[in-house]
This record gives sequence, structure tokens and C-alpha cells, in this order.
Amino acid sequence: CESNKPLPPPFLEFLCEDPSTKFLQVSKPPRPYTKRTLCLILTHSSNHETRLQTILETWGRKCDALIAVSSQDDLDRHAVNITSSPEGYWGIYDKLLKSLRLVLNAPAVPTFDWILKADDDTYLIWENLQSFLQNQTYRPHIPVVYGRTMPWPRLGELGEFVGWFETPKEKQFRDRVWKRFSKQRPLVYAHGGPGYIMNLAYARALVDAYFHSDDAVKGPISEDMANSFNMMYRNITPTSTLERTGALALERSHPESPQTMYENPDWLPMAQSKIENTRSGPGCCSPTSISFHHMTPTKMKLVEYQLYQCRRG
Repeated sequence: CESNKPLPPPFLEFLCEDPSTKFLQVSKPPRPYTKRTLCLILTHSSNHETRLQTILETWGRKCDALIAVSSQDDLDRHAVNITSSPEGYWGIYDKLLKSLRLVLNAPAVPTFDWILKADDDTYLIWENLQSFLQNQTYRPHIPVVYGRTMPWPRLGELGEFVGWFETPKEKQFRDRVWKRFSKQRPLVYAHGGPGYIMNLAYARALVDAYFHSDDAVKGPISEDMANSFNMMYRNITPTSTLERTGALALERSHPESPQTMYENPDWLPMAQSKIENTRSGPGCCSPTSISFHHMTPTKMKLVEYQLYQCRRG
């Protein structure tokens, strides 16, 4: 951590030697990043005192502004109730789009440059996100989203998924997609678990497709794949946060915790279908990793301690 902070007590020093986080870096940009980010956290009222509170105490306090989209208002924790969305995983898609519509219509939103979408079990290294964005060319009028890109091998398989293309209008949209794109073409999507960050132009394109167009798939389906499917039809694709160092490609956005990514267990490809670039050890992840998913409050606090309290200078 920074030199003006005390060293950890001796009985906690072993936490600082965790190999799954010891190689991770906290970026120190040469100059402040002046673009502003609104953090949009998808949560539920039952998680306000645990997951959401932990985010507010760790990485969430660094957001330029934070809104937690929930099933109950909780102003002390920045939570806003979106009552008409279904609860649970299959309601995330509808909840996200309604929350984006809400924030885009808010008077203060034009003062932001980015909207970060994250779940309440996402942990984010804010400085590394800022450093990553600082190294990208900022084009506010071109829809852009950054995240961990994942390939679904064939578009044609989506027609077999429950919830996809169930209404007559969605079936007509599906047919229009099949005419434009081969069913054998992969769908590249930004994985929702570790979160993704979009500019306002991309957010507006999502909202316009969902609420004002028949050229969109809707319903209780996977939010990350559905958004990327709708944007693909508009020739908009996600950009990877991958770090390329020579021939080596290291991911910055991770669908599991640092410990899981570091260990690279046999079940990982089954839990994260079509995942790529998995390795054991420090090669699992970029040293300037941005985010991790499936983080309990305890894991968030542990990684926060390891990144900011264990280090000096």
C-alpha cells in the first residue's frame, strides 16, 4: 500500500503473501483521468446490508456517482427501486434497460462520459479501470462498450434457447438477422459478470433498441448476450479489455474471483461456457486486471486489504 499507511499486524501478514493477488498491480496514472463515470450496480434489497454495503465501503466510493438498481429504495445506500422488473437472474436484462432509460433521462447524466454496469458481487480495481480508459481514444459520438469479450460459437443456436424469439415480432426479427448474418457466425458479447463500461452513445443505442424498435430480442433472457445480439444487428460490437504483450494475451476482466482464476480449476470451463485464455498461476490474469466476479463481501474486503493495506511505496 502507500508508504503513509501502517504495515499490517504480524498476524495478518500471511494474507499479504496470497499468490493469487500478490502479482496484481494498482495503476498510478501519470495524470488524473478527467472523464467521469457513473457506476450502475444491479442488486436486490436482501443484499443491501451485505454486498451493496461492501461495495460502498470499497471500490464503489471511488465512482464519480453510484446508483444501485434494486427492488427497494434505500437512499442511504444509493438504491433505487425498479418495481416492474422480474426478480432474479432472468430479470436483470429488463432491470438494466429500465435503469439505463431512467439515468439517461436524468438531468445530471450528460455530465458523465461513461456508465459502468456491475453486479453486486463484482469487485473492481478502480485505478486500473481509469488507466485502461485513459489509454483508449475517446469518441463520445460512436457507441463503445469495453469488457471481457466471449464468443458464442453459432448464432443459430440462440434460436433454441428458452426465452429467445418467443413473440411474433421477435420471430420476425430473428428472420431478419438470419438473412443478414450466417447462422454459423459467432456472437461476440461482453460478459456481464465482471461488468462492462459503455459510453452514453452505446447506452442510448441499447435503450432505443429495447424500447423503441422491433429490431430487438426481449424477455427473461441473458442480459449480456441479448444486448450484444441487438447491437450486432446495428453493426456495433464490444471491444475487449484484453492486454496483449507480444504473443501473450492476458485478460483484465474476470468471471470468477482472483483465487479461482489463479487456480484455474477443471470446472471453470463448464461454469463459464466458451471461456478462453485460461491459465494457472500469474498467467491467469493481467497484472493490471480491472474486475472480478462471484466475489462475496468477505472476498471483496480481503482483496481490498491485499491491494491497499499490504503494500508500501
